[in-house]
Amino acid sequence: GHPTFAMAVVLPALLIGAALGARLTQGLTREGEGRVGALACGAVALLAALAAYLLPDLIAALLGTPKALRVAVSGLMVLGSGVAMGMPFPILLRSSELKDPGVTPFLWAINGAASVFGSVLGMVVAVFGGYALAFMVGSLAYILAGLCLLLRERSPIPLVDSAVALT
Repeated sequence: GHPTFAMAVVLPALLIGAALGARLTQGLTREGEGRVGALACGAVALLAALAAYLLPDLIAALLGTPKALRVAVSGLMVLGSGVAMGMPFPILLRSSELKDPGVTPFLWAINGAASVFGSVLGMVVAVFGGYALAFMVGSLAYILAGLCLLLRERSPIPLVDSAVALT
């Protein structure tokens, strides 16, 4: 329907969900937090894959319902996804800072670049391949991120040394 109205529901729900997810990671012990981050990535990947196939039917089912119900359903769906999306990056920051002090600016740079690239890629894929494909590409990205978290947890090599070796 209305892009401004959608933004007023989706953006706050996503930001609040991500903040809650980041907050939930603060109580984790260092042992195994990479697995928790990988599980969170897996949850996002699963939710994206489900959205690719179930969202069209859900939208069709909600078309005749009151706006308040559509807002509530949309907000809760995005909030739940936001919680899972808000967990991996804080986990990576904490675990990497312990293994490789000073790596935080490098990780923020990668996060920022990936956010911009992912946004553009998501729009291009949605325009040319449809929303279902865009959700599946996002799902694949989170699967890869989860695998990277698992590998990072097991790797004794500092990230900065790894990045320098690649250049």
